[in-house]
Amino acid sequence: MDEVIFQVFSSPDVLVQALKTGQVDMINLVPNTSVETLKKSEHVKVVSGAPLSPDLEDIIFNMVDPANCPTAAGGLCTGHPALRDKQVRLAMAYATDKQKIIDIVKLGLASPGIALIPKGMGEWFNTDIQRLRL
Repeated sequence: MDEVIFQVFSSPDVLVQALKTGQVDMINLVPNTSVETLKKSEHVKVVSGAPLSPDLEDIIFNMVDPANCPTAAGGLCTGHPALRDKQVRLAMAYATDKQKIIDIVKLGLASPGIALIPKGMGEWFNTDIQRLRL
């Protein structure tokens, strides 16, 4: 390889079009709405998932008891007291349709996580953690 050029584009749509027309050879952030179109493109190969994209998008509930709040580090412990109850958190886990969220928000291009460190992080992922059986 003689040269690598990192080019910035004004919008994700322009970036995707540059890939489809051969202006660029590779992009690493594809809008979910463009994946199906790119899969149909004759000269484009779409590769996704771990370990290529070990991104993490999460919902974290503040369940720290205010008595243990790390205020010295600028922490805010404003969570509802019910969130400190494990049974309440389990009920929320049972009631949340994670696959539906993935299908609607991520257009099916994600998988539900089971830990703060995603599986795509390789050796840092704790393989001993078991998915909650719902």
